Amino acid sequence: MNPEHSLLHVVIATDLPVVSHGITSAIGTTTWATTHAVCRTPSDILASIPAQLPTALIIFLSGKLFLRCNISTWLNNLRRQHPNLPVLLAVDQTEAPFFLRNGMLLGIRALLSLNFEPDEMLRALGAIRYGQVFTSQELLTSDFRYQTTGIHGLTPRERDVLEKFARGLSLSEIAHMANRSVKTISLQKQSAFRKLGFRGSADLHRFYSSQLMSSPDNSMPETGSMASASPPPVGVASAPRGRANVIADQPQRVPAAHVRQREPA
Repeated sequence: MNPEHSLLHVVIATDLPVVSHGITSAIGTTTWATTHAVCRTPSDILASIPAQLPTALIIFLSGKLFLRCNISTWLNNLRRQHPNLPVLLAVDQTEAPFFLRNGMLLGIRALLSLNFEPDEMLRALGAIRYGQVFTSQELLTSDFRYQTTGIHGLTPRERDVLEKFARGLSLSEIAHMANRSVKTISLQKQSAFRKLGFRGSADLHRFYSSQLMSSPDNSMPETGSMASASPPPVGVASAPRGRANVIADQPQRVPAAHVRQREPA
């Protein structure tokens, strides 16, 4: 089905009312997505996934939602039952490295920080809608940005444009952020594509998908060939000391994270 003519049904998983309200309100501003259900337990999620409808699952990994189960094991089981269900996961920065390495194997197609902005979440859902991946800039560590400078032949500006474009920003948005003309940004993107051997945006997104969310060290290859990208690891690694254990040890320290609302004009 053409994404342009289909409504994306979103299942929201969080036990924090302020978060579910913020996400629902943001989705309500679109014409291409609708909130299908809000779930407060893992079992509710499985029961709420609609059949035969374009669906995305948003999991806000905070509060007590996954207090009694391991999130990576649960996602792996979800992937077996719903292999085509894309997941948008919002996580704390300390947990991001594990999901950056193993996200694709767990069905994660978008990764955001817990304090994401509504506009960023909608860009991530838009990427999912078109079969692309999305990673929040906040979760891309300084180590990753340093490693990306090793891509053969790209100038710093070309690398910056490529990274932002892969994250879902338009050429106009990138031009505004860089204080450059859209034509200049377009030429830099075309130059980077040519040097890396990309024929189109699909090659770029496949490249970032394998490197950002599957590569063990989140690095990108030194050469400009798609064939040189390292294959994703086989199997799913065990998450380092699960959330259930961490939160159970300190039940009084459950974070009061929330989605920041758009300020009135």
